Amino acid sequence: EKLTDILEKKENLTIYSKELLIILNNFHNDRILIENSLNEYQIQREILYLRTVCEHFILSSIDDKIWRICNPSYACKVSRKF
Repeated sequence: EKLTDILEKKENLTIYSKELLIILNNFHNDRILIENSLNEYQIQREILYLRTVCEHFILSSIDDKIWRICNPSYACKVSRKF
């Protein structure tokens, strides 16, 4: 869910609101986790490619993981169908 959507649903938020601070902090922490996962998979892909010029299916598997991290809302919809 986008930060703007979350904030629009909340009522009586002020700049000094503790609830606003919690929302922003959680959103920031989630973003850091996603970025760390993405970096990890990108590094893994580069290492595999440089070491072995590895099989296409291994690289495409890692590419799929990277794509799911970058597109979490779509990935959830797709994974539910299978």
